[in-house]
Amino acid sequence: MRAARILLALCVLAPPAAPAWSQPPLADKLPEETLLYVGWAGRSLTFDGSMFGQMLAEQDTRQLVGAFQAAVSAGLRLDKEDQALLDRLWGMGGIAWEHPCAVGLFDVLPAGEGSPGSGKAVPVGALLVDLEKGRAEFNRELQAMLALGRGKLKITQAAVGDVSYHRFETRAGPCGMGFIGNLFFVTVGPKAPETVQALAGGKAKPLGKRPEFVAAMKEVSGEQVQIALYVDLARAYQVAEKLTGPGPAATGPSVPGRFCRLCKALGLEGATTLAGAANIVDRGLYEKLRVFSPAPHRGVLAPLAGEALPATALAGVPGDADLVLTFRADPLRSLGEIRQVAAAVGRDLGRRMETVLGLARLRLGVDLEKDLLAHLGDHWTLVSAPSLGGLGTGAILSVSLKDEAKFTAALSKCEEALKKGVGELVRGLDVLSIKAGAVEVHYVSGVGEAPKAPLAPAWAVFKGRLYLALFPQVIIAATSGTAEKSLAELPAFAALRNRVPARPSALMYVDAPHLLRQCYGMLLLDWTARANALAAKTGSALRPAILPPLPKLEKYAWPGITAVTADPKGISIESYNSLPGGGLFFLGTPVPTMVAEALISSLHAARMRASRELSADNLRAIGKACRVYAADNKSQFPPDLLRLVDSGALEPAALISPGGERKPQTDEAGKPVGPFDYVYLGAMMTTQSPPDMILAYERPELNDDRCTRVLLVDGRVEWLPVEQFRAQLARTQEYLQEQGK
Repeated sequence: MRAARILLALCVLAPPAAPAWSQPPLADKLPEETLLYVGWAGRSLTFDGSMFGQMLAEQDTRQLVGAFQAAVSAGLRLDKEDQALLDRLWGMGGIAWEHPCAVGLFDVLPAGEGSPGSGKAVPVGALLVDLEKGRAEFNRELQAMLALGRGKLKITQAAVGDVSYHRFETRAGPCGMGFIGNLFFVTVGPKAPETVQALAGGKAKPLGKRPEFVAAMKEVSGEQVQIALYVDLARAYQVAEKLTGPGPAATGPSVPGRFCRLCKALGLEGATTLAGAANIVDRGLYEKLRVFSPAPHRGVLAPLAGEALPATALAGVPGDADLVLTFRADPLRSLGEIRQVAAAVGRDLGRRMETVLGLARLRLGVDLEKDLLAHLGDHWTLVSAPSLGGLGTGAILSVSLKDEAKFTAALSKCEEALKKGVGELVRGLDVLSIKAGAVEVHYVSGVGEAPKAPLAPAWAVFKGRLYLALFPQVIIAATSGTAEKSLAELPAFAALRNRVPARPSALMYVDAPHLLRQCYGMLLLDWTARANALAAKTGSALRPAILPPLPKLEKYAWPGITAVTADPKGISIESYNSLPGGGLFFLGTPVPTMVAEALISSLHAARMRASRELSADNLRAIGKACRVYAADNKSQFPPDLLRLVDSGALEPAALISPGGERKPQTDEAGKPVGPFDYVYLGAMMTTQSPPDMILAYERPELNDDRCTRVLLVDGRVEWLPVEQFRAQLARTQEYLQEQGK
């Protein structure tokens, strides 16, 4: 009993413990001066029990991911070797996501500094994965990928201290790949492997112990951090300024560069850090993003730094609201900020803005700033609720008024000018009004020759607020009230409201389950249309039935809330929901097919661009070899390309285009065997032939007979549309016929 009393006394008298927070994943493995850091905690018991973790573990989710992978593979039209390489990458990714991962951007070096002769800026950074017990399985996939990749990349062995790794060159710079214990790393840029090795050996200061990093992450992190983000904005500005260079000055030293001037115009010059974290709390995700920037907040930060919302901010919002956004924003101040940004970005933009305001003044007969904006308040509310007029159509925006009488008088002048103006511009368009109880609603109506858009934009002034909607019925419903209880009175909303700060400057609420149920029919139509279109293009597994049924989606949908607060040191955005991104996550259900379409198109385009560049390199190599031959043969170009291969001036691989499917073939003696992907026309040409004659060209069918690459006599390589190519080929053939006479 005595021991129990002593223990109880210690518990009572002990000072309160500091709030617990978990260290961001692998921040201790990245250098102190890291520009950008993104960390992922991997799987854990807490994560697996969260709604996000349970959703990822669903069979439907795995099928969707598999179908997405199949769609990407089909869209890329890979050969067997490339497909096997991609399969290994998918396999490595499937293992890596279950473990702590981090991506760090250390620096961005100016062109020529990191990779001499590249002409492009070179990123320096690393991807890290702490594999723990998964190293053996991951390494099997890695070794299989390296075995396949050696035929496409010149992979060599390198070492840093006692760490051996694989090294290869890419367009982004030198890359390294290897292990330090169970830590797998992929690096890009010069000296990046040395940096990772030094940190692993405790010979360099890590990001995780940098005071600014620790202080920033403590403000956004909880006990169970799943995703972490950190951006050193102050250093990022310096790097960007170094890359873009200083601006020109008429006399004296250089002036700040355009990037620096743009940041100042946007009000970001004082922002030093961006930090964020997604924390698992009660099976949901509490997310906090914070910009560290001293007050006064201006520019793009000004709309986020309004005064705290009034206690009555949600008064009149019906309980069935799907979406609510309420915030503080002074319209006159906002216009002033826009003016400053426009003037700083470009004088022409600022002048055009003033011209538009001047024309509006002439057309409407009132001064937008003095007569309208000056009388608007700063409390805005956007509500979308079925009880106001249906899904989407029941949306209404309202704003408080400082002086209702003066604003109404100015608005009446605008309406008179509008009645006259719309009638002159569009016949049959009119401005009408309807009285409903104490409110008079004005709206635009189209008849006769007017546009047949199914909208009737409406507005009304009622009890100190201006209401705007797409239909007059919505304003009447909002001002007369509905049978729904107030959202603020619902216990479920009150509990959710307590998850975020009590006095925000902006608040957003999304009833994801209700919204999902109303939108699922449209999601089905959109998903099915996109899936069918994608399957027709690629034969992929992204079929209509892959979309999970409504009950499966509803299972993971929670109402979500987001709040914005501002203080003298920065601005914070905090939210709570079941999944990353809040309730709007479910409206993005068709996104996998949209992403697949976009990704397939972009990857195919990137592959085509890369093939074109490599094909251009082949033609340049042919051109150089032809000139070397001509220098030894009285300016005469070789009779064929095989002569160049035999002499060692040209590699056999240069005869095959990377954009085609043909593989190099050789005879028993090891000599290249045609047909080749490049047509040579120079047997009867010399270095004195007309410079715009075609010396060699890539077969147009390799580019769908739309465009092709040509090598000209003067050594230029051009990318020509097929019509222009055929015309130039005809001129070249006429020249060759004249030479043969």
